Amino acid sequence: MGATGFALFFGINRRKLWIVTVASAVSWYIYLLLCNILPHFTYAMFLTTVVIVLFSTLAAKKLQCPVTIFSTPILIQFIPGAALYYTMYALIRGNPHQSAANGKSLIGQVAAMSIGIIAAETITKLARILYRTAKQYLGIFSERAKQFADK
Repeated sequence: MGATGFALFFGINRRKLWIVTVASAVSWYIYLLLCNILPHFTYAMFLTTVVIVLFSTLAAKKLQCPVTIFSTPILIQFIPGAALYYTMYALIRGNPHQSAANGKSLIGQVAAMSIGIIAAETITKLARILYRTAKQYLGIFSERAKQFADK
């Protein structure tokens, strides 16, 4: 429900709101599933972020809108606020070892999200380049190009 609230806050129209809501629920399911499968939750954070950004890119392409309409509200709920809170709390309470441990976890989560976004964008760009190259050199045409060529 957090993603829906942020989507409403950002002014996303109702037609796209249900996509954000369903994608948010599915992303949490994927994250929790990966947390049980993978040895560390930062790996789950990384893979979930990749899936979210790839989905957002495909949905944005299909609906002809910016990717951030979908990715921002969904990813915002994964920002590690609790890890930041406990890092600062331990630091203020004078427990540097606990603060360092929490800070390490925090940096791992943030890095996993950042690298996941970069990886998904790289995958998307590579897919576009491969598609354009295949289309140009192998003679693969879209339906519009075939219709235009037939006339």
